[in-house]
Amino acid sequence: MGFRPWKAKTEGLASEIAIGPESSQYPDGLDHKNDGLTPTVDGPENPVHDRPVEDAQHGVQAVEAVTLVWTKNQLYLAYAFIFLVFFVISMQQQIQNNLSYYVTSSFALLPLTGTTGIVSSIIGGVFRLPIAKFIDLVGRAEGFAIMTAFATIGLVMMAACRNVETYAAAQVFYWLGFDGKAKKAGLIKKSDSGRTWTESISYYFWEFDIIGLLLISAGFVLFLLPFSLASYQKQGWHSGMIIAMLVIGICCLIAFGFYERYADRKSFIPFELLTDYTVIGACLCSAFFFISFYCWDSYFYNYLQAVHGLTVTHTGYVTNIYSIGSCFWAVVISYLIRVTGRFKWLALYFAVPLQILGVGLMIHFRQPHHPIGYVIMCQIFIAFSGGTIVICQQMAVMAAAPHKGVASMLALIGLFTSVGGAVGTAISGAIYTNKFPAALAQKITNEALAKQLYGNLTAQLEYPIGSMERNAVWFAYGESMKWLSVAGTVFMIPCFIFVGMWRDFKVDEMKQVKGTVA
Repeated sequence: MGFRPWKAKTEGLASEIAIGPESSQYPDGLDHKNDGLTPTVDGPENPVHDRPVEDAQHGVQAVEAVTLVWTKNQLYLAYAFIFLVFFVISMQQQIQNNLSYYVTSSFALLPLTGTTGIVSSIIGGVFRLPIAKFIDLVGRAEGFAIMTAFATIGLVMMAACRNVETYAAAQVFYWLGFDGKAKKAGLIKKSDSGRTWTESISYYFWEFDIIGLLLISAGFVLFLLPFSLASYQKQGWHSGMIIAMLVIGICCLIAFGFYERYADRKSFIPFELLTDYTVIGACLCSAFFFISFYCWDSYFYNYLQAVHGLTVTHTGYVTNIYSIGSCFWAVVISYLIRVTGRFKWLALYFAVPLQILGVGLMIHFRQPHHPIGYVIMCQIFIAFSGGTIVICQQMAVMAAAPHKGVASMLALIGLFTSVGGAVGTAISGAIYTNKFPAALAQKITNEALAKQLYGNLTAQLEYPIGSMERNAVWFAYGESMKWLSVAGTVFMIPCFIFVGMWRDFKVDEMKQVKGTVA
């Protein structure tokens, strides 16, 4: 309601720019196009004007037009609603996450909790780039509405699911919607394309690279799933299904590379953005950070309840240390960036070393005989370092791009984040499904009981602390957590190299957008 006063002005300005003069020059006779990856610096040689970029896509023009006509109060109101949306989403996710392990446990398939995350991470991440393109072409509001619908469908399916397959499908719908939600407010005046409906179908088929989407989605999903599913096959890695999934997945990924390079009209991945070392470094840092994160985090919830005997509520408190701590610390980091004008030093000399320290300490402290306080200490270290890394990664890609490329840049780093998360989940699934049952078999000779404890968190919690069965579970978690933490530590080490690839931007001297934005 608060945006209604400037809607007409915004649409008028956006449509005026869309029609535009024939000349590419601005009123002062200078050409202010910025098509490369060089940041737009506010200075006497490159002044910032009061009109949106003429050659930008319609959705970008409209948002730039919004910033030119809204007031400070309207900007603050927009931010307030954005923060409210984030609050509601975060609250919903924490409630859902605290109970999701009981869903897969109810099907006696507890280790498949990570497997459902692989599919949803890949699909949600892969679709970030076409969604970014969609909101640039059509509009932020339309994109937000459609993605909210997808997320809602996913939640309804989760509530109604009666088997793990439906639950996995619901996760895909939910994360597709959540990953695609536009974090901006925009008012769009849709222009007539002049195409027939058949021409529009063909246009968007190639514009959004449907074939590329299918190839990369199928490739990653089929390649990563076997790492979690192999333990459920009688023949293990020799199973025909596992071998077929691996072969087809690898073939799809190879075919995707050749298709994007030689056959595609519109490349799914904007390879031109990957010519900048800052962008490459930020994307790789994001991927490896999330590989590391999901290596140690995937079975953390089960460990807290089964080993430390925490209730659902108290387990939620511990697992939320990262979410709350990283968000709180991100505010502090933002202030430091504002004061110093630089962010690379924070990632290189503070965030990466602290993350390695926090995850590395868990190799020792995430064992049954250590108090929960040491685990919480590690979580605080990881929260502060994580809040720093995520902010700096996003700052790096945004600083390296012109404003019209920001959506694609954030979607690109989001793709690497999701793929990294899926790879980390697959690695953790492979470690857990091999180490946990093997360790359990050392303490329990009853094969049926061992299988029940392996696949069901509720069954693990039924036995009192100090019993033979609970001690066996403790031992199995200790072995699993040790190797999961080792993997998480190893994958963080290359981040020193990736952060070192970033340019040391002086962000307080940069001006990339017009109008009132802060």
